[in-house]
Amino acid sequence: MIEQYIQQFTADAVSRQWWLPRTTAGNQSLGFELATGSSFVLRITRNDSFEGLNQQRGLQDRLIEHGIRTPGFLRLRSGAFVGIDRDQLFTVSALIPGHRPVAYTSALVRSFGTTLADLHTAWKDFVTADTPTQWLQPRNGGGGDQSLDAYASARNLALVLYGEIDIAAMPMANIHGDLHPDNVFASRARVSVVFDLETAQFAPRLFDLARTSLTLHKRSGLPLATILDQVAAAYESQSGSKLTPEERRSTRTVVAYVASQTAAHIIANGNIESGLFYLRLARDWSDSERLSLGRAA
Repeated sequence: MIEQYIQQFTADAVSRQWWLPRTTAGNQSLGFELATGSSFVLRITRNDSFEGLNQQRGLQDRLIEHGIRTPGFLRLRSGAFVGIDRDQLFTVSALIPGHRPVAYTSALVRSFGTTLADLHTAWKDFVTADTPTQWLQPRNGGGGDQSLDAYASARNLALVLYGEIDIAAMPMANIHGDLHPDNVFASRARVSVVFDLETAQFAPRLFDLARTSLTLHKRSGLPLATILDQVAAAYESQSGSKLTPEERRSTRTVVAYVASQTAAHIIANGNIESGLFYLRLARDWSDSERLSLGRAA
């Protein structure tokens, strides 16, 4: 079956192939090397649509134009960038060598803030359509198994918190929506490659800073407030745009919302322990009234 996917990309012989780690969203990726020595990644998607994948290609083009490394979709033998086999959509990209970050230094944390600013700049004026993979949006429930009590608690808390955010007063951007250590490569304490653009969406830019800071806190053990400060300072310096007074007033609520929505997404996709970590964070960063509403859900 895998050969059928690859043959839609090339008729050249494959010398070896290997499975790559499955993503939270359940997408499967296979690395393969041709007899010519060139290596590629075949990505078989679970929740993406043709429209969503073509949107990702446009986002990739913008990043590449701005000098940001990302694996762009390659054209298949049919001339399309998105293939289909037995109702399964797939894409092929060149394999970019690199490593995910392992040491969470202040320099790396600041690099995430710089990268977020660069992404927002590169995607300025890009029109992003709504897709089911934009799970930071309150309309999306995270997919997967939504029957668990922990999922219901996280989702209900997220909806309460979202209602407390003055979205109209928030500076908006085309955000990545899920920029964290598993979705980048890093070299010398700097983000060097950005992956997985399916969560990109038009939303308050503070959502991106919160999502990235939450995962850096979980991975590093550094205080969340410290990470937020470092990410925000790097973002402001790189973008030349200071966080507004409304963004600063709303930071705790936004962090709590993003943490609860992240919890719902992760719990629905089977990682209960990690999801509960984010749910506890959401409750910790909520005030007492919102806390009781979340726990009663």
